[in-house]
Amino acid sequence: MPLTLIQSGYATPATARPGPGAAGPASGRCIVTSSRYASDDGGETSGVGIALLVAASLLAGVLVILAVLYAANFHGWRNVPKAPPDAAASTDAQLAVLGRSYLAIANPANQQLNVAVNAYAASEHSHLAAARADLRAEVATATKFDRQLAAIKFPAATGAIARDLIQANQARGQVITRQARARTLARMRALNAQHAAADAAVEAQVKRIRQALHLPAASSS
Repeated sequence: MPLTLIQSGYATPATARPGPGAAGPASGRCIVTSSRYASDDGGETSGVGIALLVAASLLAGVLVILAVLYAANFHGWRNVPKAPPDAAASTDAQLAVLGRSYLAIANPANQQLNVAVNAYAASEHSHLAAARADLRAEVATATKFDRQLAAIKFPAATGAIARDLIQANQARGQVITRQARARTLARMRALNAQHAAADAAVEAQVKRIRQALHLPAASSS
C-alpha cells in the first residue's frame, strides 16, 4: 500500500531520498497515514458502520425487554381475558330461571283457585256459609300468590308487570271480600259481575308477565 509522508506545509514523495549528508527538515512533525483512509469516502464508511452498530444495539435491547416482560407474565400477553358470554344466551338463561320460579307459585295457585271457584258455583244458590268460605279461600290463595310473586327478583321491565299483577290481584281481593260479606245469596250473586270483571283485569296482567317470561298462556290464574 503506498504511503504518503504528510508534513506541515508540504508533502514529499516517500520514494525521494536525501543525498548523503543532507539534513532532514528543520521543523514540522511527520505523520505516516494510509492513502486508503486519507480518501474522501472515509467519513461515509465510518458513519454507516456506526449506524448499523447502533441499530443492532437497539434491537438487542428491545428483544431483552420483550423476553423479560414475557417471563414476568406481562398482563395481556399470556393472561388473555376470556371473551364475554353471548348476551342473548345469558338473557335466555335468566328468563328460563325466572319462568320456572313463576310457574312454581302460579301453578299451585291456579289449582287452588279452580277448586274454590268450582265450589262457589256449587253453593252460591243453596248454601250461604259454604259460598262465603269458598270466596274467602279465593282471597287467601291470591294473597299468598302476591306475597310469593313480590319475592322474585325480576328485571326492571318484568318487575313492573309483576307489580301491576299484584295490584290487580289485590283489587280483585277487595271485590271478593265485599262479596263474601253479603247477607244473602241473592246479594252475593249480584256481585258476580264485578267479580268477573276483576278476574279479567288479573288475567290481562297474567298474560303480560307470561309473555315477558316466554311462557305459554294460562287458562286461569
